[in-house]
Amino acid sequence: MQNAVSEIDAARHDAITSAGAGFPFLCAFGLAWTAAAALSYAVSAETTAWIYLLQGGPAVPLAFTIQKLMGYPRASRANPLLPLSLQLLFVQPVAFPVFLLVLSF
Repeated sequence: MQNAVSEIDAARHDAITSAGAGFPFLCAFGLAWTAAAALSYAVSAETTAWIYLLQGGPAVPLAFTIQKLMGYPRASRANPLLPLSLQLLFVQPVAFPVFLLVLSF
């Protein structure tokens, strides 16, 4: 049991280190939310709602770019948390049409 816990801790440490403890994502999403807030003064309320719903689209590639520019090490390919991270990342755009369908009722 102790070995399994230490493997999970090592995988978590590898993921945290490679992602800069989330700093690039906080910067990118902070910038995206700030831009969306600034745009909300110039457009209609309906357009503002769409801006807030879709602002994450450009924020994720921006976060990966910031991460790369800051020189964080890449996560190990053997890290078992990478497939889970990718699944979480890519299930959101797939679920978005379902969200819109539910929102329309």
